[in-house]
Amino acid sequence: MNQQKKEVLRLQAEVLHKQEKLNEPLSVFEGDALKLLHELEVYQIELELNNEELLVARNNAEALSQKYTSLYDFSPSGYLTINSSGKISELNLSAASTLGVERALLLGRSFKQFISEADSQNYTEFLTNIFDQKSKQVCDIQLKRTNSNSITYCLLEGIVEDHESHCNIAMTDITRLKHLEIELTIAKEKAEENDRLKSIFLSNMSHEIRTPLNAIMGFSKLLARSSRPEEERIKFLDQINFAGKRLLRLISDILDISKIEANQMSAISKPTNVNRLIDGLQDQFQVSIIGNPELSLHTTKGLGDEESFILTDEQQLIQILTNLIENAKKFTYKGVIEFGYIYKNNSLQFYVKDSGIGIDAKDQEFIFQRFNQAKKDNSKIYDGIGLGLSIVKGLVKLLEGEIWVQSEINKGSTFYFNIPYRPTTKPSGKINQNDTSNTNALEGIILLLVEDDHLNHLYLETVLKEFNCQVLNAYNGREAIDLVSVNDTINIILLDINMPIMNGYETIKEIKKINKNIPIIAQTGYAMREDFKNITEAGFDGYITKPICEDQLIKLVIKHGRKN
Repeated sequence: MNQQKKEVLRLQAEVLHKQEKLNEPLSVFEGDALKLLHELEVYQIELELNNEELLVARNNAEALSQKYTSLYDFSPSGYLTINSSGKISELNLSAASTLGVERALLLGRSFKQFISEADSQNYTEFLTNIFDQKSKQVCDIQLKRTNSNSITYCLLEGIVEDHESHCNIAMTDITRLKHLEIELTIAKEKAEENDRLKSIFLSNMSHEIRTPLNAIMGFSKLLARSSRPEEERIKFLDQINFAGKRLLRLISDILDISKIEANQMSAISKPTNVNRLIDGLQDQFQVSIIGNPELSLHTTKGLGDEESFILTDEQQLIQILTNLIENAKKFTYKGVIEFGYIYKNNSLQFYVKDSGIGIDAKDQEFIFQRFNQAKKDNSKIYDGIGLGLSIVKGLVKLLEGEIWVQSEINKGSTFYFNIPYRPTTKPSGKINQNDTSNTNALEGIILLLVEDDHLNHLYLETVLKEFNCQVLNAYNGREAIDLVSVNDTINIILLDINMPIMNGYETIKEIKKINKNIPIIAQTGYAMREDFKNITEAGFDGYITKPICEDQLIKLVIKHGRKN
């Protein structure tokens, strides 16, 4: 029904209504009146339908408004409307939550007051560019929150509204991404630092290996010249021995740090006389500083001899003190090196003090890390590859102790460490010492030497024969088994582990089938705890590691060879 017709009907209805009130007779025909009434009824129905449609539309609009209000308020991103003066005119609940203030209290406040000082200028430029350039702008900022100690990073994306007096800003929390970015940056720097240290370490390693090898090879060639006087030849031999020990120390350090990090080293507690240990180290290092009259050595013992017997790993304690004293010698040209211990809080607190160059405070936290000496640069000032203190820290931990340092530049350093004081009684009787000075110590012993490396074989055979030992030779496991099967006079077998054809483990298994009582000593270049465990479980009566110490070898042969 069009608007004009509706208007006509309305006027006719008003006329009928007035006439009805005045009780005037209708001036229209009855048929026309019925028609008019019908059309009015139709019009009324249409009005009711329109009202229902309007009601539905209004309800839908309200539901939609509520939906978008919820989406706006509880969106993961914060939304703010900011006027040209920088004040907040509208914001959602997420934005208020991020800022840590109730929404009602934020209206009319400057958003800049929530920006950290470091990002204040960036935010000002960001807001200025939004209104000046009328284009979307992006900015990273750090929020300054008064009710929390946490740091929040946000990404701001803003654009101006049509009327240009306000701008809309979307605020996204990127704190987690920032933390990941920081972690990645730290990881990248650490990887670069590790790569740098690796390069310097390899360079130093090359130096530390080639230097003693140069001495060994060089003096060996000089010795080959028979024209050298005896005094000079002895001097050259001493230098070869010194270089060999230096090379062995380097290899031992690398093996030790590997065993510590692989958890392949453990402490074996035995009765230990700490005072005698201190005296032994004093004698050892007193000899090493004889050539330096400007350097003196002092010791302190905090307990009497009877009280100084404790349960600990003597060899590891010796190694800790040796490394610390060697370290003190390295950095002390003149003055005093003092070491010893005191009793304190049911512990023995050891110390090694020097008057050397000292350690800068900022470097003290790094000195117990691996390859620390390489941290500065790749210039070489001191010997070593920076493993000594790292090994010391690992060994102190094995002895259930702690280590720390006090030092000042040019005023020296003092390293402290403690271990539990576990007193024990003095061992009764004298410790059995095998005499290795007697050249007939191995007389009457028939030893089967099983070694595939000809140089090692020659060395061991020569040493054993110097002590009047009868040596039978085999160069692999199969030869050893054949000799044992036809010779029942063999008193002891010195068996290499790593050999071709049959290794040491396979060989001992077969030999024990032939003669289960024959003592077999493993000689090996393997030195990890798992290796020693395997050797013991395989049935070996003992073991000796390469490079083989002559005295240790002779004592082992006497101990086990005389039993058979």
